[in-house]
Amino acid sequence: MVTRKVSIWIRYKQEGEWVMKRAQWSANRRNIVPGMAKGARIAAEEYLYYLRYQRDGRRAMEPAGRDSVTAVALATTREIELFAAERGQKAPNANVVTANSRDKFADAAQAHLRQIAGGTKRSTYNAYRLALENFQEACPQCLYLDQVNASLRAFIAWMRERLDQTTVYNRFSQLLTFLAKNGIEVTLPKGERPKRRVLSKDGTDIETYSDEDIKKLLAACRDERERLIVLVASESGMRRGEVAHLERENVYDGKIVVRAEKRQFDFTTKKKRGRTVGVPRWLTDKLRAYAEMIPVNQSLLFPSRDGRPSGKALNGLTNRIAKDGGVKVPRTISGERKPFHGFRSYAAIKRLREGRTIYEVMEWLGWEDADTMMRYLKKAKGISEESRLALDATKEPEYDREKVTDGKAA
Repeated sequence: MVTRKVSIWIRYKQEGEWVMKRAQWSANRRNIVPGMAKGARIAAEEYLYYLRYQRDGRRAMEPAGRDSVTAVALATTREIELFAAERGQKAPNANVVTANSRDKFADAAQAHLRQIAGGTKRSTYNAYRLALENFQEACPQCLYLDQVNASLRAFIAWMRERLDQTTVYNRFSQLLTFLAKNGIEVTLPKGERPKRRVLSKDGTDIETYSDEDIKKLLAACRDERERLIVLVASESGMRRGEVAHLERENVYDGKIVVRAEKRQFDFTTKKKRGRTVGVPRWLTDKLRAYAEMIPVNQSLLFPSRDGRPSGKALNGLTNRIAKDGGVKVPRTISGERKPFHGFRSYAAIKRLREGRTIYEVMEWLGWEDADTMMRYLKKAKGISEESRLALDATKEPEYDREKVTDGKAA
């Protein structure tokens, strides 16, 4: 018996004719839609979902209903069943609950608890039970699964009044797992989700690169391209996607312009706004000299091997350089490794230590949260007496362009 991976196909009417296309995720990853050429649009009143797979050399096609959530759940269930049957085993209980987005929260919660009752530890079962019961107690007005996103902030506030930080983090995580298995995508920004530990007001828990780390990273680089990537990230605090999409036309004398949108690459910044970042003049001189060395028809300064911009590739590059240089990668308060993103905090703290104002640093890094900025300010103040004196002397938001652009290399 030979089985192949289950795929989801969509049948719909287009200009009076039935069309069948393989499904793909929509741009926001909330639904599955027919695969089509980029930019194409389909006008169809409804989609019919089907599962397709091969078994014993024969193609099988079976209906999966009219709901994308149900189609995904059935595809996962069918794949588990086929995998088990191929090995002569009994299929285990499916990990994905077949649920429509209008299902009641209470019914889905009970179904989830029944499903995990026999295959998990009692402590794990009780943890999920308490998390789901807490949510229903905190948000009695939330009756349906598709209403959960609107109630998450209230749920977090309710828990923080009654529970310690670790418990709040764990119960919120268990609720997220439950929602994922029911096909509900959480829209609450990561910055608003509970952290494993309470954030320190003085910024002592902010992990970042040190000046010595930057020197080690530069020494571990294999060529000028890698050195410039580290320098641009550590001097400007630009995000990895912004550095990946940096073009020669964005580099000016002593500043780098971050465009809000680059349609040719289907790229937008996180806040969907552009900004101008003040950087040392020696860095823009290096970038211009480097631009003269790359092909004339190449606009991107740091494309990946296939010629396309890739922030993920820059993250991998930073991981490799950090490993070669023996540098510890910074982690977030939740323990997540941030190899490239760690340059942002380093750039912010470095500029503050140099005497730049919080207004300038917030503008250059594209920050809006003053509370977060104050944590970085206190972190920078705590680094050395010299830094504290420089920061205490900084009062006015205006700055001298020559001072901004004539820094020295790391």
